[in-house]
Amino acid sequence: MGSCFRTCLRGAVALAILPFASADPALAEGFRGDAIHSGIYATTAPIDAVRIRWQVATAGAVRSSPLVAGGIAYFGSGDGIVRAVDLSTGRERWRYATGGSVSSSPAGADGAIYVLSGDRFLYALGAADGHLRWRTRFGEDKPYGWGWDYFLSSPLVDGGRVYVGGGDGALHALDAATGKPLWQAATGGRVRSSPALAGGTLYVGSMDGNLYAVDSATGRIVWRSALEGASLDSDKAGYDRRSIISSPAVAGDTIVVGSRDGKLYGLDR
Repeated sequence: MGSCFRTCLRGAVALAILPFASADPALAEGFRGDAIHSGIYATTAPIDAVRIRWQVATAGAVRSSPLVAGGIAYFGSGDGIVRAVDLSTGRERWRYATGGSVSSSPAGADGAIYVLSGDRFLYALGAADGHLRWRTRFGEDKPYGWGWDYFLSSPLVDGGRVYVGGGDGALHALDAATGKPLWQAATGGRVRSSPALAGGTLYVGSMDGNLYAVDSATGRIVWRSALEGASLDSDKAGYDRRSIISSPAVAGDTIVVGSRDGKLYGLDR
């Protein structure tokens, strides 16, 4: 895997980069580094973790975790723009304007950057130039009555496929080269969780309070596990106690995931 770097928000409109080692030029990474979301990176410790090297101002909150590859940082922001900036200088290489807020974290493979926007399109952009390769739109968002839904699922790229959750309540699989839909696995709520993949099975949470295991080849739901939040009354509480927005991580035979019911879970795969 390539190198990791740390981000800071400045008034929710800037990205600050601290001095870590340069990244591996190969694009084969995404949210939390790998398919199982281990969050482990091969890198050297920062020499001076306090000094800010540069900042990039945007017109919206930066909730997208940047992807670093080939000396470039790729990230989205609340102004709907996906940016590529030089890792050494912070100079913008290119930008692409989507039609909605981009809180999804980009994934990259084979010279392309994949990112989901609040306009319900999944975008594939050229990593070198930001040119649109394809975009695929998902269905209408499922109802959600609690207002503060600003997170989006982050894509996972593996074996020529892109996997990502949609507000339409489905986990989607698409052809990475063309954007052609391959299958959908329906859940009972919006899917803002980012899928993890291990042993041919995808693991993802849904706003219906269930964690799903889905066969990556066919989209068949292998099992689903209702966490405690699925049985709680959010209306009585006055806030969302059901949704699983957290993105699962796989450690051996255990899946670790958090829920808005206030608990962290370890589940047997």
